[in-house]
Order: sequence, then structure tokens, then C-alpha cells
Amino acid sequence: MSMKLLSVDVMRYVIPAFVTGVLTSACIAQGDGLDTRGEEAAAFEPIELTDAAALPEIEVDRTTDQLRDVIRPVPDPDSTNTALVFNNPRRFDTWVYCVAYDGNGQPVGRARLRVPGNGVRFVFASDMADGRDFVGSAACASRSRVIPSAFIVGGGLTDARAVVNHGWDHTRIRFPVVATF
Repeated sequence: MSMKLLSVDVMRYVIPAFVTGVLTSACIAQGDGLDTRGEEAAAFEPIELTDAAALPEIEVDRTTDQLRDVIRPVPDPDSTNTALVFNNPRRFDTWVYCVAYDGNGQPVGRARLRVPGNGVRFVFASDMADGRDFVGSAACASRSRVIPSAFIVGGGLTDARAVVNHGWDHTRIRFPVVATF
């Protein structure tokens, strides 16, 4: 099988990607990186920038001091939010770009975070949705390796699943359940 070096535009930055097999027009049209892991990666859907690009992108800079105050049960059991947390295990700063989707798969908002080297930053689902209520999912991408976590904070505290797809120079993350209301 031949290897091709491609340069694929992902949310305003370029990720070089080694790709095997056939390059599909759907991957090019969506404008994000290509998956090279075959069937196990087929369930990991790429970030669809065509719909989400029209949404305003906010920049979020929340530190671990703020996270400490957040990851505890809130007094109002009818209030729920999801904190998407990103740890950068490398020495250099990296950017994480996220798109939130409602239950029907429609994009509801975007956010970007600068995660310092060896640091932690997080974003709320309510940040991406501009304060609107929704239950859905989120997809995030970074040009470097990041380690994701998610916490659903409400009357109780629970961790949420994150599906991670690492490439040699990027990370794609799908948070299957994200909610704010």
C-alpha cells in the first residue's frame, strides 16, 4: 500500500497527515484530518466544519483554580452542566478547538482553548452553546496530543466518556454525551 503525504486544513491550522488508501471527497469537503486506522476509527466521526464554521467561536481560558470550584455538586439539582477538561502532557502550548452538537446533530456552538505546556484548561458546554440549554455531543481537535476528561456537574458529580483518536501529531476527541440546562 502506498503512503501519501497530504496537508489537510483543520480549523485554521494545517496538520500533515500520512494517509493510506483512497482519499474521499467527503473528507476533503469536511476540511478536517483523515482517519487511517480502518474499521476501529470508522465509528469516530470527524468534526463537520461546513455547518459549524458559520457559528461564532469563543476563546475560553479557565484555570485549575476555577475547575476546583466547579467539580463539586451544586445546590440546585435542576441545574446541570458539562465541563470538558484538557491536559497537555507536552512542554509547549497547544490549542484545542471544539464544536458542540445538539441531539439532532446540528451544531450549537464552538470554542477554542489555549492549553499551556504541562497545563490544564477546561470549557463548559454552556460556553459553547452561549448559555442555551441542550443535550447532545461535542467534538474537539488539537494539533498536539492532549488528554481529555469530562465531568457532568449537577445535583451530583459524574465523569463522562471521551472517545480519543491520537495521530502522530494530533488528537481528535468525541464526547458522546454533553449537556447543559
